[in-house]
Amino acid sequence: MQDDCRTKVWLKSRYLLLAIYKITEMFPGNDSSKLKSQIRKSCIAIPANISRGFSGYKTKDLRHFVGISLNSTSELENQLQYAHDRHFLDNSEYKKLTKETDDIKDMLTAILSTGNA
Repeated sequence: MQDDCRTKVWLKSRYLLLAIYKITEMFPGNDSSKLKSQIRKSCIAIPANISRGFSGYKTKDLRHFVGISLNSTSELENQLQYAHDRHFLDNSEYKKLTKETDDIKDMLTAILSTGNA
């Protein structure tokens, strides 16, 4: 059960990463280049740190890296809000991406709170 939850959150974060890369490709020129980079950096950190945590042999390692992934979801939410405010994301894209981010955040929080991390 524990491994199944971990695998699901990792896969979900990978799908989000692919969606983020696709959508940020359509951001307008130079005005958005730093934001695009930050969004991608935050998003790529989510599955990367989940993977690092899963490869550790100690519970404290997993908790540490899942915590970093959780922080990255919060960063991503903030950056998506700003992209939406700047009209780089329409309402539909914004809602879809924030829902996916919230789902991942909930899954990571559950891993940490159940003691399965």
